[in-house]
Amino acid sequence: MARTASQDKVRFAVEGPDGRYSTAWAAWSHGETVYIAGRSIGGFLKASFHPEGGYRFGFTREFHERPEKPIRGSAPRSLVVWPRPVTGPNEIWQIASICFPVRHLHSSPPVSTAKKQYVVFQASAADGAVFVGFFLSRVSVEAVESAFKQVGKIPIGQWLLADGHAITMAVWETPFDPRAIDELSGIGTRFFRPLSAEPIPSSREALKNLTLLACNEPSADIPLQLLEVGGISIDVSR
Repeated sequence: MARTASQDKVRFAVEGPDGRYSTAWAAWSHGETVYIAGRSIGGFLKASFHPEGGYRFGFTREFHERPEKPIRGSAPRSLVVWPRPVTGPNEIWQIASICFPVRHLHSSPPVSTAKKQYVVFQASAADGAVFVGFFLSRVSVEAVESAFKQVGKIPIGQWLLADGHAITMAVWETPFDPRAIDELSGIGTRFFRPLSAEPIPSSREALKNLTLLACNEPSADIPLQLLEVGGISIDVSR
């Protein structure tokens, strides 16, 4: 497992057996804070894991500048703020994960350059999901690798923090029931058409080939959970 230096980025994507990809993502550090963001949302939305002041998932400063004078009714920059877990000397806490259901990968390959190389995680089965997770700990690199090996997780990199903690990035695969996508709640499931359904007639208004990013409400005991689903169509004429 490589130890990533300050400000080094790990750029990554997931590839399915049929050659379709997730969108491109990146994880990096600046100072003592580790960030994750997707390329499609990197300009305005990201997760940040601060050693002090709590963890955050919300808008970037560039997209959501704080007004000089407070505006009544204006939305806060952070969509969710939650405390950093308190880790014991032998504990490893998951603080975030991104789930990529393989059947719903719908993007083109990320474009790598000499300065921007992508790590592509190959999914072995079309009926599963690839998870990329981030874990907070105060244990040795060897102990983290051993613990992950026992549960089928592959460590990718680690950011070492000045306070003795480390944030480790890992990837793993699990089975995934495709019916779970049809049961999404909280945003109005009636708008979503199953990916196997007949195309929406062109005579009706529709938004097609969308990529959905869903998130939960994390807390000190519940990690941030992100879900990326590509190829979504929304019938907006109902």
